[in-house]
Amino acid sequence: MEMPALDKNITCCFVGYRPHKFTYPRGEEKAFFEQLKEDILNAIARCYSEGYRNFLCGGSMGFDIMGGEGVVQFKKEHPDVKLGCILPFEKQHKKFPFKWRRRYRNLLENSDFINYITLDYVNGCCSEKKKKMLQNSSRIITYFDGKRGGTARVVAYAQINRIEVLNLSKDYPIPENITFFTGRRVIEQPDDPKTENFNNGY
Repeated sequence: MEMPALDKNITCCFVGYRPHKFTYPRGEEKAFFEQLKEDILNAIARCYSEGYRNFLCGGSMGFDIMGGEGVVQFKKEHPDVKLGCILPFEKQHKKFPFKWRRRYRNLLENSDFINYITLDYVNGCCSEKKKKMLQNSSRIITYFDGKRGGTARVVAYAQINRIEVLNLSKDYPIPENITFFTGRRVIEQPDDPKTENFNNGY
């Protein structure tokens, strides 16, 4: 399905860590992710109260899918909310562990539209997915605690392009300019679908 025209002023997107990049005390994994689910729902409710109606999700394991699931739940009582999945390529979920494949498929079944950057994997498609979400959003919802990597690059890109950042990591106030540790290529990065293979199921 083609991506519909969206009002950027009422559209936000989810960008955050894969499961293995979250940090939490030993033995508290389940409690951490349960709290994160609640924080995501609260963030969606806040965005809704401030006029946001469109939410974009990139379909990666971890924060992306959790954000989309939060929108699916929120939509049950707010039918005017729309969830769009902007995906890098058609079979990105094939290497996911079973729990994440199931959550991915359920997410797509409950989305209002799905847009693929490309049908088959090509180098750069994951970066293009992020760009497309950001270019159509005026706010991102993220979980960022200062780690280098893709989420840091997206936050830096958002800062440069004056996109508001709503960070759910309570222990890390985002500096006004984080580009000093992201390098010159703020959002472009190598894409390797083989790395999308982690076992966390929350």
